Amino acid sequence: AAMEAFVDLKEHAVPASPEIAKRLIHADPLVRRLTVECIQLMGVHGIKLLPRVKGLLDTEEDPDVIHAIKRALEGKSGLAADVLSKPRRASIGARRASLKSQRRGGVDS
Repeated sequence: AAMEAFVDLKEHAVPASPEIAKRLIHADPLVRRLTVECIQLMGVHGIKLLPRVKGLLDTEEDPDVIHAIKRALEGKSGLAADVLSKPRRASIGARRASLKSQRRGGVDS
């Protein structure tokens, strides 16, 4: 239902983008997958979040989330080509890996 709300809101969902982006690093893979799907359903209004979605590929381990990311990136390839080719800060995937490490007490395996 929440995903449908973002689709219906279209450009009015953009102010919620920071909250949506936070869910990309959620501990639960189901939440991450649904977030990626939500961004995809936002269409052109979710395009600014695509670099963060792409960044998840750096560290994502869950096959369902990876599949959702690939679908989202392929579905927006025409519109997203310019956005995704721009240099960006540290990827959301790197941030997520750092947070995982902190949760484990700073010990990486």
